[in-house]
Amino acid sequence: IDKNGNTTGTTISGIKTKGTAVKSVAAGQIADIFIREKIEINSAVNKIIDRELYEKALTEYSYTNRKKIPVDCKLRIEVDNYPNIEIADYEGNVVSCTVKERVQLAQKVATTKEKLISQLNKTGDVPFYFKSIDVEIEDNCNVPARVINELRREAVHELSIKRANLNNRSNLSQINTSILDKYADDCYIKHHSLEVVASVRSLECAKGAIHAGADVVYIMYNWGFSNSTLRDIIELCKANERKCYILLPTITKDSELELIEKELREAIIGWDNLGFVISNIGQLNFAFKYTPNNIRLNYSFNIFNSISMSALNNYYADLSQCNINCICLSPELNTAQIKTLAQKTNIRLEGLIYGHIPVMTTDYCSLSLLGNCKGCNKHNKTYGLIDEKGKVFPILQEGFCRSKILNSDVLFLIEDINNVISAGISSLRADFYYENEMEAYNIVKLIKSKNTNKTKEQQNIIHEIKGRGFTKGHYFRGVD
Repeated sequence: IDKNGNTTGTTISGIKTKGTAVKSVAAGQIADIFIREKIEINSAVNKIIDRELYEKALTEYSYTNRKKIPVDCKLRIEVDNYPNIEIADYEGNVVSCTVKERVQLAQKVATTKEKLISQLNKTGDVPFYFKSIDVEIEDNCNVPARVINELRREAVHELSIKRANLNNRSNLSQINTSILDKYADDCYIKHHSLEVVASVRSLECAKGAIHAGADVVYIMYNWGFSNSTLRDIIELCKANERKCYILLPTITKDSELELIEKELREAIIGWDNLGFVISNIGQLNFAFKYTPNNIRLNYSFNIFNSISMSALNNYYADLSQCNINCICLSPELNTAQIKTLAQKTNIRLEGLIYGHIPVMTTDYCSLSLLGNCKGCNKHNKTYGLIDEKGKVFPILQEGFCRSKILNSDVLFLIEDINNVISAGISSLRADFYYENEMEAYNIVKLIKSKNTNKTKEQQNIIHEIKGRGFTKGHYFRGVD
């Protein structure tokens, strides 16, 4: 990591001590290390993988070598009674189980103690092994192997449940949902006018979206974003009398937020009617400092049910002069769930209609493997991960060497907008990551037209987008 925070990933190709090639060196030894990439003097060096440690982990945590938990077992077999098994671990957890099948007298060959112990020891892939087995069995008993297997499975299952509840989690107090819902039930449900939101990363996309009639523009900010671009988009919104918000990254450490504030301060001070879309709770104080009455919540808050909605209503209502005026709901909600939520709040609800939904955010610069980390958030090339089906998952650099991996298929609900609106969504949002000006224009035009008759050109655009691969997300199926 250099003095500017840029990282370079590389592989050690060789090690020498006193001119002799070696495979490893001990702590404190001085060695020459050979690498492929050029690194600045005084850069911090972090070891991110150790071959010996990696191989040790593979060995110890592999299925065949996984460590099992020792337990003691007692088995009681008596004629005309139900067989009973008791197993106990070394942390005080004991379970006792029976099966509803009485032990019969043997007609020919009696079951031996050795056979029962052998059958019990067939634990397979369960996380326990029998350190000791105590068997008491009457003479001339016959116990089928399936009965012993059933006893063992039931006892292991019960012990697993008991061990999972070591801290008496069942005794935790439950959320008082009636209190949380009271605020929502008493709410005056406000009906909001419909608006189209365009979330953009470039001036060109902003131009296309505004020209097509977008009512609100979100500027997707990342560290190192050009202040001139930021001010140009703000100026464009101001000239066209459109609302403008800065959408903050999903993940921001405290130290990073300080740098972001320092970078943004110059660009945002003096601009009226500017708001923030915050992506995590740690960004609230920052947004409150500049736009206390113009804050929106991103879908990364994962507002999924009436409890979280009511809790937010109560929490933000207690903040002096703080006005959360729009919440983007979790993309995992279906329309029925959205409708229920819409009846619980008077806050404007936003739904994602178009865009590649992030599937992962990783605190690692994937481009460092290609030697392109320096200024990676400013590169003009598009990179991605390819899965076994040939689908490409675009990689978006967010600054601070953090990568966001986007879904290969675009969320596309243009043909289902009326259903989304009837569910209670009044802000229809499109996220533009890599689209150009014309593509942004066409998408916003399609959203504005809703389900009216499409022109031949619009039908061709819809056909082209769907042909590249699309998804309707969870809007019409929910989460499995």
